[in-house]
Amino acid sequence: MRQIVYIISIILLFTACNSSNKTNINGEITNAKGETIYLKKLLVNGTKVLDSIKLGDSKTFKFKTKNETPSFYQIAINNNTFVTLLGKPGEKIKLKIDNNNFNNYSVEGSIGSQQIKTLNNRLKNTKRKLDSITNLYQQKQGETNFSEISKKLNSEYQAILKTQRDSSISFILKNINSFSSIYALYQKISDATYVLYKNRDIQYVKLVAESLEKKYPQSPHVKAIVADKTKLINNFNTLITQQKLNTYLKNNKQAHSNILEIKLPNIYGDSISLNDNIHNSFVLLSFWASWSSESIKENLKLLKLYKKYHNKGFEIYQVSLDTKKEKWENAILFDELPWINVSDLQGRNSMTTKIYNVQKLPTTFLIRQGEIISRDINLNQLDKKLAIALN
Repeated sequence: MRQIVYIISIILLFTACNSSNKTNINGEITNAKGETIYLKKLLVNGTKVLDSIKLGDSKTFKFKTKNETPSFYQIAINNNTFVTLLGKPGEKIKLKIDNNNFNNYSVEGSIGSQQIKTLNNRLKNTKRKLDSITNLYQQKQGETNFSEISKKLNSEYQAILKTQRDSSISFILKNINSFSSIYALYQKISDATYVLYKNRDIQYVKLVAESLEKKYPQSPHVKAIVADKTKLINNFNTLITQQKLNTYLKNNKQAHSNILEIKLPNIYGDSISLNDNIHNSFVLLSFWASWSSESIKENLKLLKLYKKYHNKGFEIYQVSLDTKKEKWENAILFDELPWINVSDLQGRNSMTTKIYNVQKLPTTFLIRQGEIISRDINLNQLDKKLAIALN
C-alpha cells in the first residue's frame, strides 16, 4: 500500500512540475469558419510558428506551449491579423476574438497579455489622433492663414506625442519587473519613430534591462535588451563626446594658427595656454603619463634637448594623462622636469586626447611658428632639426 501511495505521489509531483512550465491558450473565435489559426512565438528577430489548427464548425481552439520564462506569442490568421500575448509559465489564457474585428478581443488569465492589450489600444488611439491632425494639415494648405494653422496643428501634434511618451514611461516604471515593459520600450509611432525617442530615454532601457536580467538572465529577450542597453549607452557617449569636441573646436580654433588650444592647470593650479607659448621658434606638444614607462624614458632624453635648446627658442608643452595628482606631481619632481606640464587629471577621457587623436603614449607634435610640422618625430631627428634651425 505504501508503495502504491509513493508511486502516485511521484506521478502527481511529476505532473505538477511538468504543467508549471507550460502556457495553455484556450480561445473562441467567431466569423472564422474554414480559417487556419496559428500559434506563433515572437523571437528576438522574427517569429516562429509553433502550432496551427483549421477551424470547422467549432469556434474554439486550444494551444499548449512549453516555456521556462515569460514569452511573447501571437494568435494569428495571417501576418497582418493577429493578437499579441505575453504568457508566463503555468498560465491558462482565455481569449475571445471576432475575426471581423481582431482589435476588439478579450483576454483573461494573463496579466501580461492584458497589459499588452492596454499598450496597443493606447498606441492605436494616439496614431488615430495623429492621423487626424495630419489629414487636417493637408486640407488646410493653401489657406491665407495657413501659417498660424500650421503652428497650432504642430503644437497639438507634439502634445499628443508627449502624452503618449509620458504614459509609456509611467507604465514602464510601474511594471519594471515585467516583460510588458520591454514591449512598451520598443513601441513605434511609425516605422522610423519610436514612442520613446529622446536620448535620455536610454535610462529606461537601462532600468528594464538591469531589473529583468536579475530575474531572467537566460531569456533571449532579456539578453537582447541587455545588449541593446550597452550599444545605446556607447552610442550616446560617443554622441556626447562628439558634441563636446565640436564645441571645443569651435571655441578654441585660433585665427592665427592651426593649433587647437589647450589651457589646463599645472601642478600648482595655474592654467597655462598652449597658444600663449607658440611664439617660441619651436614647441614640442607632448602627451605622456607617469604610469607609461615609454613616456618616462622619452622624458629623460628630452631633458638633454631642453637644456641644450631652451634658451635658443625651444619649449616643451606637456600634457599628462594621469588621474592621480600625487603620482603626476611626484614624477615631475623626481625627474626634475623643467618645462610646462599640465593636466585635467581625466586620463584617457581628457578632451585633449580627442582633439589631437592621441592613441598611444608618448605622442608628440612639433610646432613651428604656429604650425604643426611633424608628429611623433624621432628625437635624434629633432636634435638635428633644432641644431640647424636654432644655431
